[in-house]
Amino acid sequence: AYTEGKFYPPSSPRLVSKLLIMLPAGVYAILITQTLNALGTMVVLPTMPFYMMQLGATAFTISLLGSAYNLAQMICSPALGSFSDRVGRKQVMLMGLTSQAVCNGLMSCAFSVPSLIASRMAVGVSLSTGPVEMAYIMDFITDEQQLSRALALQRIMTSAGALAGPVLARCFDELSFPTLCRGLVIINLVEMVIGMTFWKDPPRKEPVAALPAGDSNESLAAGQVSPGLLRSLRSMLTQPVIGMLLMGSFMFTVGCNLSDGPEIVFFKEHFGFGKDEVSYFFMVTNVSSLCCSVFVPSLISKFGAKVACACGCLGYGSLVLILVVWQGVHWMPYVFGYAVGLFGSMFGLGFMHLARQNCEASRLGALLGLQSSLNGAAGTVSPPIGGLLYDWYSFVPYVLNCAFSFAGGVVFMGLSIRAPKEEEPLIKRPPRLRRLSSFGKPIFPAKDFTTQIYINALRIEQDPELSTVYEMYREMIDRERGTLHAVATVPGTMHGARLLAEKRKEADLPRHMSGNL
Repeated sequence: AYTEGKFYPPSSPRLVSKLLIMLPAGVYAILITQTLNALGTMVVLPTMPFYMMQLGATAFTISLLGSAYNLAQMICSPALGSFSDRVGRKQVMLMGLTSQAVCNGLMSCAFSVPSLIASRMAVGVSLSTGPVEMAYIMDFITDEQQLSRALALQRIMTSAGALAGPVLARCFDELSFPTLCRGLVIINLVEMVIGMTFWKDPPRKEPVAALPAGDSNESLAAGQVSPGLLRSLRSMLTQPVIGMLLMGSFMFTVGCNLSDGPEIVFFKEHFGFGKDEVSYFFMVTNVSSLCCSVFVPSLISKFGAKVACACGCLGYGSLVLILVVWQGVHWMPYVFGYAVGLFGSMFGLGFMHLARQNCEASRLGALLGLQSSLNGAAGTVSPPIGGLLYDWYSFVPYVLNCAFSFAGGVVFMGLSIRAPKEEEPLIKRPPRLRRLSSFGKPIFPAKDFTTQIYINALRIEQDPELSTVYEMYREMIDRERGTLHAVATVPGTMHGARLLAEKRKEADLPRHMSGNL
């Protein structure tokens, strides 16, 4: 159900109910659009290489599709992330969906290899809003545990969409590639309707300038604007924690892409893989990502995001090394594929938590955009280099993968996490009243309470100044809370009660204060 900008999921089993948490409607809209994007992409992507071969493309030309896509994201992701920090997330995401619909329409009209590569590069530009979507999720989710579950739910939904894509592709096997691209246009239009209905911009926090001495705390500096793209990126890169985060992510991505380039050839030559085995391998990888996203947030909550990122890097590098050592074992690539989903989920979710903890909200989009740009650079350059190294010696890309993954793990292990800032409470604690020296606290209040009552009464009687202060204090309490009633009465013995009554009469104290001062 939808109520006041939030969805309330229905009752579900215990495991699923941990993920189907109450989230803002805009966050659910993000997850739905990302799932639809993954579904549509996996419907079209398997047929694209065969369509290019019909147009006369070679293997090298087909490999340029991924490079063009990653190059576009490398260039555009930081700009869109920083742009969303200034103009708002909703406008940038809607602009990206509009661009996707136009680019998919152009791709359906591409009847040559260069035009298809150019349209694929344009699609990469329009899909560069991924960091903006992640920043939108972090803008509306402030609780760390809730964010962990939301990111896990995101990976589950996108993995489910990616798994359903090839199934639909088999159902629409008779349709041509241009027809499938027109279907993507319809999906983009549906996503635009969802975004315009549920997305909204969070309240923007204007930067506050330093206040001169003596000015009021409520005065704000006028004319302050968000920093530009270059200034924002430069200020982030000068922070050691942000620089180490980006360095660790870049090293891990370079290592992965070095072996991803010749991966299918490596499986074919050393494990006897064919087309069916490769399909099963990708299915195992997606299923692993889908399953591991359920319990990885619990690991992050227990051991921390820093440990999750380091274990993701070190575990992935170790499995690549095992894959090289145990060549010829037919089932080993499937184990590797499942581990890729596990350690990839640990690294991806852990990095988002570290970015949230160590980056200001006003620059979060720029940080995620810069990370996407660096990952795009690694995805553009590393696969061709891995292919060249594989032709020279087949095990070199995998050894370098281990080296870069271990180096990324070491970087994350040496990361110093910024302590979370304590937020100022909305209702400040009232200051404690200053205790007068004449009302000293007894050494043993529980054992000598009656004696202390007598002493206080005698002090008020013998000290005129103290008596005046006492009367002023009693009148102030009477005005604020009515009358001052007794809290406890410890008369002691009858003799003590008569003595206290005489002292009260001599000091002219009110009756309701007897024995309770």
